[in-house]
Amino acid sequence: MDSILQQQYQNFELLIVDDGSNDQTSAIATSLSCRDKRVHVLWQEKSGIAAALNHGIGRANGKYLARMDADDIAHPMRLGTQVARMETQPRLVACGTDFVKFGDSVQYVSTPRTDEDCKALLMIESCFAHPTVMMRTQVIQEEGLEYRVDAEYVEDYKLWTDLAPYGEFANIPLPLLQYRIHGGQISAGRIERQRDAHVRIASEMLERHGCTVQTRKLREFLWPSDSGVDKAIPYFLSSRVLAKDINATAPQCSWLHMRTRRIRLRNTVKMAARQNI
Repeated sequence: MDSILQQQYQNFELLIVDDGSNDQTSAIATSLSCRDKRVHVLWQEKSGIAAALNHGIGRANGKYLARMDADDIAHPMRLGTQVARMETQPRLVACGTDFVKFGDSVQYVSTPRTDEDCKALLMIESCFAHPTVMMRTQVIQEEGLEYRVDAEYVEDYKLWTDLAPYGEFANIPLPLLQYRIHGGQISAGRIERQRDAHVRIASEMLERHGCTVQTRKLREFLWPSDSGVDKAIPYFLSSRVLAKDINATAPQCSWLHMRTRRIRLRNTVKMAARQNI
């Protein structure tokens, strides 16, 4: 909250959605709203992140919707930089940024720049870091778009696939968010459900582009299991054909080619370590 209120761009409202908290969240948010008239606190019975996001969208009054997570830190120039980009590109319906991981892991994460690269990457995964995104409110409201409750854990990925036909996507090549990494973020059970949902949406996206992939094969490509792949080298060889098929759906998009190559290398290295190869 502090990082948003300290933005150089000041013309905004900060909507804090309290999703049935049972700690000091409500008191902290209320105290902040008493000190700053831009802050508005919205309460709801515990309903999950998708419902909370939709609640915020329904109450928002701004020309743009900027997404932010409670445990991350926005760069002071984030909102101003994104507003300027959206103002100069009226066809832009969603704009994200690069970001830096901090906490348990430290890493600079680069994102696809152009609409073509974003839409191509969308075939296998989200093209945005969710808490970096700014969206055009008018498009979201007029097209009746929302975060889907039935897409739990991948509600952002699903929204981008729904929003894609209505305008252009882009990412700003500046690290305008610090994304906190900590051990308690995702439980093992949630990770499996998240991956299953991710693969389901990716399968639908690939099929739209003429690339029909068996769900099991796509899951093993993106998130291989010990039971599904015996060794690192066989995985690397078997994943070549699927990666080639995926890349063929966007033959001019170097970003997708680079991403599929990184996925194959990442998974091969992980399995090699497990197999002591």
